[in-house]
This record gives sequence, structure tokens and C-alpha cells, in this order.
Amino acid sequence: MSAAGTEGAAKELPFRRPSRETLHDRIYASLREALVAGKFMPGQVLSNRAIAEAMGSSPIPVREALRRLISERGLVVLRNGSVAVPEFSAAEFEDLRNVRCMVEGEAAERGAGRMSAAAVNHLERACGTMEKAFAKGDRELYLLANKKFHFAIYSQCGSPLLISIIDSLWLQLGPFLNLSVAPEAFDFGIAHQRAVVAAIRAGNTRAARESVLRDIMESAAYILANARRGGTRGEKQPTARSPSGRIRIR
Repeated sequence: MSAAGTEGAAKELPFRRPSRETLHDRIYASLREALVAGKFMPGQVLSNRAIAEAMGSSPIPVREALRRLISERGLVVLRNGSVAVPEFSAAEFEDLRNVRCMVEGEAAERGAGRMSAAAVNHLERACGTMEKAFAKGDRELYLLANKKFHFAIYSQCGSPLLISIIDSLWLQLGPFLNLSVAPEAFDFGIAHQRAVVAAIRAGNTRAARESVLRDIMESAAYILANARRGGTRGEKQPTARSPSGRIRIR
């Protein structure tokens, strides 16, 4: 059969060409989103076999996804060869906080000036979702709504590169957001987010930036303070330090 005949026969086959997205890509995307959304805790060890079973796959694509996340600094390899969510020293966490302020403040100010009325209404709904989730003790829903709130603003900044940098920072930040879901932290967190919405509605992009920065700074201070004094009430608590001097979760 000629090449043209082969091509014609292929077009008549009763199935579609497989998607370019591989199983490895889907596992990677799922794990990455879980890290960014705060579904893992700092210091948590990830089992290749357990993830493979949960995903219904062999360990090979899971291993490749983990390697990819390690290269992006979302995961680390421990001395015993296990893969875990990173623990940070106070200095490393403060460095992350400072870089966040630089890039997220810029994205917030740019994005605030480009948001439509409908987009601002979306921010209001995200605030309402966070309030309801906190009242119900639904940590996962709260953190998901918090992420959507921030990225709804950043996504309007007009710079795909800036957004990719922020996304990379949140990959490292996500697990630590678990430490900020507590009554005393919630009060200032939702107040700052409501202030961001009010500033955007008033057309004051500088005030929106400043409210985002206050949210970042106070949340980081709360996380560091709790790690130092040995934790907060709750199902999972931070210890003061690991033996290496890094912020960790029991």
C-alpha cells in the first residue's frame, strides 16, 4: 500500500489519536495543584506506591512526576532517599515572604486596575466562601477559596511571566498555609481581603497592593510565631523546630 493509501486508511480508523497529555502529566498536575492548595503539610513524606495506588497507575509515571516537582523545589529528597514536602528555616521562610511581597504586590496593583465589575464580584464570593468554610472548619475549602482570590487578581496583571513566578512561589508556600488557618489568623486575613475588594471597587490600586502586602506579612509572621512557640490548637500542629532547626509539622 502506498503512503497516501496508508494515510487514508488511518483516517478511517474508529478511534481518536491519544491526547498528548500523558499519565505522567496528569499525575504531575494533580500533585502540583495539591501542593499549591495546601493539601500537604511541611515535612510530610510522600509514598510513591501510595500515590500510584491512589492514581490507579504504576509507580513509574509517579516517580517521573515527583522528579519534576523536585526540580521545581516543590519537593525535596531526604537523606534516606524518601521524597517529602520541604521544611524551611526561619531565614528561608522570611526570604520566601520577601520575594512574595515584591512580585505579588506588583501583580496585585497591576491586576487591580484591570478587573471588571464581574471579576470583583467573584472576589466578593470568594471572601464569602472563605467565611463559610472557616465557620464549618473546612480547611481545604478555605485554602482553595484563598488561592482563587489571590490568583483572580494576579491573573489580570498582564504578565504571564510574573504569574509563572508567583505560581512557583506558591508551590513552596502552599503547605505552610495550613498553619495560618486558625481563629486569630482568620480575623486579620479576611479583613485584608475585604480591604483589597474595597480598594479595587474604589479604583485605588495602590491601596489594593498595600492590603495584599499586609496580608502576606501578617500571615507569615503568624506562621513563624506559631512554629517558634510550639504550635496552635488543631488536628495538626507545628513544632517549634526540627532537629535541623527548620520549621516542621509533627
